[in-house]
Amino acid sequence: TFVANGDVITLGNSGGSLTLGSNISSDILPSTSTQFDVGSSTLSWKDIYARKYLSPHFIDCISTTNSDYQNEMIQTGTQASITLANGTDGMIKNFITISQPAAPVTITPTNAAGYTSIRFTNIGDSAQLIYNATGGWHILNVFRTTVI
Repeated sequence: TFVANGDVITLGNSGGSLTLGSNISSDILPSTSTQFDVGSSTLSWKDIYARKYLSPHFIDCISTTNSDYQNEMIQTGTQASITLANGTDGMIKNFITISQPAAPVTITPTNAAGYTSIRFTNIGDSAQLIYNATGGWHILNVFRTTVI
């Protein structure tokens, strides 16, 4: 089914598929910002090739991190205590302080594997964690970050 109505084109229904056999010569933009995904938890893309990094998430003295983002950039001028919610099996989180905090920024996972918290005190402090459903957030590596 092909329906054209003004500048809106509808192709098929949600059960159908679309095959593109040619190159795309324009940007692909959502109609509403932060409303649509590429892939899903059950239908994911195999590989994504890009020349630049995917956009990071910036933490600015919020109470919890966003589990949807792999990279969390900590930028704050005041002390913060942040709770890291449980993730999904194999989820990796990267944290880095991109501005000098006025006081330590502490991230406390809901379920930490063998530690309580991670504290960031200087610009450039970083930590990488991986989540396991039976063991919680495990530390893969840290740089100048205090593990409590």
